[in-house]
Amino acid sequence: MNDTGLGLTAEDLQRIFLPFERLRSAQSDIEGAGIGLTVSAGLAKAMSGEITVESEPGLGSTFTLCLPRAADLTAETVAAQSAITTGPPVAEKMSDELSSLRVLYIEDNSTNVHLIQNFFDRRSGAKMFVAQSGLVGLRLAQGLHPHVILLDRHLPDLMGEEVFERLRANPETATIPVIVISADASPDAVKHFLVLGVRAYLTKPVSFVELDELLGEIATAQAPDAGR
Repeated sequence: MNDTGLGLTAEDLQRIFLPFERLRSAQSDIEGAGIGLTVSAGLAKAMSGEITVESEPGLGSTFTLCLPRAADLTAETVAAQSAITTGPPVAEKMSDELSSLRVLYIEDNSTNVHLIQNFFDRRSGAKMFVAQSGLVGLRLAQGLHPHVILLDRHLPDLMGEEVFERLRANPETATIPVIVISADASPDAVKHFLVLGVRAYLTKPVSFVELDELLGEIATAQAPDAGR
């Protein structure tokens, strides 16, 4: 793919595939979070390929995607790619632990909801409820009293911080573990929520292995005989 944009300096080329690095676009009217190339490079790597870039300041850039032919893939590579597509296998014991969980996901992005729902459908059989706004999430949390809440930071009506603080202020929801899932991977954001008291802070794209482990810990802690 070729473009006729501003081009990239040698320093830019060292940073272009880093998450949330928008380079000079951050000072322009161009919208974006700065994760498109990071995700694309990760997908290419998952398929045993790579994305390369050649550029000159003022002349534009050329991005090249290189992927191996199917005939050249080894059995190990195919197996690894299958694991990435379907997600890591989960132990039978873990699946049993998660099967009785009620999970509330407060998230307005339908794509993110679909990914997390697919995670539960394939792995645990847990029941997931969705709220597409902070206020609806607060009402559902009080009515359903889920075992765990997954919370996005940027919602159409309330920020995730306010949702979490309201959950903690309500005696009926104060003790429900909350896992924040956000595209904001800045250390300040992570520290901010952990200081507030969330159970964990996961960045998008979500590590399903890490989510498995967290949910397993929560399910075990809430089991009837956990204290015995």
